[in-house]
Amino acid sequence: WGGIDFTLWDVGGCDKIRPLWRHYFAGTTGTLFFIDAADRDRLPDAVFSLGLLLSQDSLAHVPFAILVNKSDLPHAMTVEEVRAACAPAMGADGAGRCEWFRVVAPTAAA
Repeated sequence: WGGIDFTLWDVGGCDKIRPLWRHYFAGTTGTLFFIDAADRDRLPDAVFSLGLLLSQDSLAHVPFAILVNKSDLPHAMTVEEVRAACAPAMGADGAGRCEWFRVVAPTAAA
C-alpha cells in the first residue's frame, strides 16, 4: 500500500503461547492490540496481556494502537469503559512511557 510493506502476526492471547510472543518483537515498528468489547468476562485477561506487552523493554519505543473491536454490538462495552479498564496497564495517567503513542478507538464487528 503506497510503497509500504506490512507484516502482521496474530499472536492471540492464549496462555500457552504467551512465552513465545517475545520471538515476534524483533523489528516491530507498531502494534495493534484488539480488545473484544462484547466479551466483558475476558477483559481482565486482555488488560493483563496488554500490561505484559507494555512492560517489554524491546517494545519500549513501539507505538501501540488499542482497538475496541465489536463496539457496534448490543451490550458491548464503550470505549470509555475499556479505556478505564486499561488505565492501570497504560500507567495511572494513561500515558505510561512518555514515548508511546496509544489510541483507544472503536471498530465494528461487521
